[in-house]
Amino acid sequence: MTDRHVYATESAALPGTFDNEYPNLDAAWTAASNDDAIYIHSGTYSGSGTNVHLTLQTKTGISINGFAGDTMPILDVKSAADTAFVTKVGVVFDGLHLRDPNFYCIRLDTGSYGVEFLNGILEIAGGVEGMLGNHNSVDNIKLSGSTVYQKNDQSAPANNTYGIRSIGTGDVGWFVEGNEFYGLKYHISAGASSSFTMTQNLHRNDEAARNNTVYAINWKVTAGTSIAKNSVFDEMGRGIDFGSGNDGFLSASNNTFFNNQYGIACWGRYLGEIKNNIFLANDTAIVGDSGGDQPAPDTNCLFDNLSDVVDYTADINSVTDDPGLIDALGGNYSIDDTSPCFDAGLTLSYITDDYVALARPQGAGYDIGAYEVFVPIVQFQSFASSSLSGSAFPGYIIRSMGEANNDRQKRRRTAEDAVDQLDQVPFAYTVPGPFGLRGRSASYKVTQ
Repeated sequence: MTDRHVYATESAALPGTFDNEYPNLDAAWTAASNDDAIYIHSGTYSGSGTNVHLTLQTKTGISINGFAGDTMPILDVKSAADTAFVTKVGVVFDGLHLRDPNFYCIRLDTGSYGVEFLNGILEIAGGVEGMLGNHNSVDNIKLSGSTVYQKNDQSAPANNTYGIRSIGTGDVGWFVEGNEFYGLKYHISAGASSSFTMTQNLHRNDEAARNNTVYAINWKVTAGTSIAKNSVFDEMGRGIDFGSGNDGFLSASNNTFFNNQYGIACWGRYLGEIKNNIFLANDTAIVGDSGGDQPAPDTNCLFDNLSDVVDYTADINSVTDDPGLIDALGGNYSIDDTSPCFDAGLTLSYITDDYVALARPQGAGYDIGAYEVFVPIVQFQSFASSSLSGSAFPGYIIRSMGEANNDRQKRRRTAEDAVDQLDQVPFAYTVPGPFGLRGRSASYKVTQ
């Protein structure tokens, strides 16, 4: 594996800092072998056939990266008829800003797999795609940690602008994680029989007023397994628009829908699971067309929507009090332990963390919504002859390192009183009541 370095030199000489320096991306790609790393240094790169509008298909395992410590490089297509990159197998783009005025940033052709775009920016314009799976059998595609947007100056987005889209049949293993989407007509579009995991994404509007034709997830799958979880939908026309029947498993769970026209719209049949979501201040939380076998939504928080569920099976086990989002208008969609959504959710085995990758559950159960409330863990060990006192820990998980018979038993307890000494670590604390090993009271030294 060889490192190769690209500089925006134009007519200037290469700096000579590294071995294997090149004046453009095409030269570095041509020289590269499988599994090499290409580093693009700061600057704006253009030029059809030299830095953009390249076909990167004949080699595998090559990563094209922004150079650590440099300003993120911009690869600017400029021409309205060009694609930034056409690629196929195992190419990873990391830390790059791709800008395309009227076509595709990355096009994935039939048989593409293992292509990733990480920690970068996809800046697109009218009638353009961020990442497009252009044909069938485009598998194991990843978009993560990136910002995907159309710069529209708070005007309506151009028609047919997509952040990431599968248009083939049978595309599997698409993973869309930890991104922010805005200013687009469609943020994510999943094609027929495709399998998508969509998690920890922020979908928001970027207009002066909400546009009711803007969709965060445009779901048209007819089979396969797809999950939308741990995501936030703010001021969209439709958070999730589901337009076809399903013979596989689809779930939209542990999300937060705030101030959308429709949180979830099902026009065709149904979603397999709608669970543990917060629907706050939407025109309609869930809407359907009264057709098909509709499993009941379960354990969702429905508050201050103009309508909760219309032409769809009614929610069961609903939470109907204010979820208490910390500052939704300011972009903070989390809750705290005073929320009725705290510890009130169902346990869902396929959801193991939250919007910020915090493990679920933290407390006695899953929280409803995209965010799990952090519950600190306090560790302590017992002292048989001490008489120590201190404060209890509401909402804290207490881990006892026991001494009985010299075995290192571990216990978990949740105490009841107020915390007032967390800045004094370690400090003393006596567990109230018979919470020690073998049912006796015990004293502990907190080590947090």
